[in-house]
Amino acid sequence: MYRLFKKSSFFLVLGIIGFSTAHAGSWDEDNAPPAGSVVTADGSPAPRKGFYLGVEGGGTLLNDQNYGHGVTMESNPGYNGGITLGYDYRWFRIEEELNAARNGADKLRVPGLPDISLDGHTTSYSAMTNAIFNLRGDTGFGVFAGVGVGGSAIDYNYQLAHQPNQDDDGTWKGAFTVQALGGISYAFNPTVELDLEYRFVNAFVVNGDLGGGSSIPDYRTNNLDLGLKFFLA
Repeated sequence: MYRLFKKSSFFLVLGIIGFSTAHAGSWDEDNAPPAGSVVTADGSPAPRKGFYLGVEGGGTLLNDQNYGHGVTMESNPGYNGGITLGYDYRWFRIEEELNAARNGADKLRVPGLPDISLDGHTTSYSAMTNAIFNLRGDTGFGVFAGVGVGGSAIDYNYQLAHQPNQDDDGTWKGAFTVQALGGISYAFNPTVELDLEYRFVNAFVVNGDLGGGSSIPDYRTNNLDLGLKFFLA
C-alpha cells in the first residue's frame, strides 16, 4: 500500500504541474496590474497578502499501532479534510487549522498466531496553529514549509471482524499534537492559490493506560493533500 501511495503521489504531482503550466498561459492583458505592482513573469499580479480562507483534503496513511510484545495493528489507507483561516505576510503566514482524518482498521498481528481481521476505524479530530514560510517565484509557483502545534481527540473504534453486537462507543483519547508540513503552490490569480502539501502528524496520546500493562500508542500519520486558499479582499 505504501508503494502504491508513493507512486500515486508522484503522478499527482506531475499532473498538477502540467495543469498549472498550461494554465499559466491563459492570462490576458486585462489582468495587468498598476505600474509598480509586484507581478509574476506573465504580467499577472502576485498573490496579495492578508487574510485568507482555505480548504484541504487528501489521503492519510496511519503508521502501524505498536502495543508492545510484538503486537501491532495495521490500518487501511484513509482520508482527511479540513479548513484553515490565516494571515499571509507574503513571505510568512500563520493559520488556524481544523482537520479530521479516518483510517479503517485492517488486521491485528500477534506473534505465533495467524493475522486477526478487524472492523472499525481510527478517527482523529485536530485543532492546530501553523507557522509557515513561503518562497514564491515570479511564475506563480512557490514552495513552503512549516510546523504546527495543537491538540487532537482520537476515537479508537475497532473490533473483531464479522462479530455482531459489538460496542460502537470506541475509546476516546486526547493527544498533544505536532506536525511538520511542506509543499508547492501555484497562484491562479491574485486571490486564489493551489497547494500540494505533505504533512507528518505526531499525536502524543495523553493518559493512554488501558489496564493489564498495555497502553494506546501514539498516533502518527503521513498525509498528502490538495488545498485551495482564497484571499479576502
